[in-house]
Amino acid sequence: MSIPETEIDHLLSQIGATPSPVRRAGARAALTYFARYAPHLSVAKQVSYLKAMDLSRPVDTVDLHAGDRVAAFRHHTADWGEFYTHLGADPTKLGVLLEGRQYREYEVARRIPALRSWTSAFMHSARGSGGAMQLIIPQASLHLRVSQRGLRVL
Repeated sequence: MSIPETEIDHLLSQIGATPSPVRRAGARAALTYFARYAPHLSVAKQVSYLKAMDLSRPVDTVDLHAGDRVAAFRHHTADWGEFYTHLGADPTKLGVLLEGRQYREYEVARRIPALRSWTSAFMHSARGSGGAMQLIIPQASLHLRVSQRGLRVL
């Protein structure tokens, strides 16, 4: 899928990012991933996800294999979402409100491509500072199994 540079620059301006080769490459990688693995995402949701990424750092597709483990911080009633991270990630750098959330670990049941990026920088007393590695895994319930439900984070 070829995305015109003018379209990439328009999206970058929507999220307040200055166009540069690295940011264009990251946005292109994310949009290509969304088109292939998450075609259900609206343009507004894609823009929202791009805002959550530090596009000055690499964005790429990585394969998670059966037996790999990932983590997330979820509300106690919800096991599934689209954002995950590696085990041991600092939750204060993920950009989520931790109040009322619980730690979850997941085991990959079968190979799944995930979009890897880093959380965009921010300073927010309840959300932390950004900079953690994040994985976007659409339809995660089809590819992951909950292996551990932890205690409340806050």
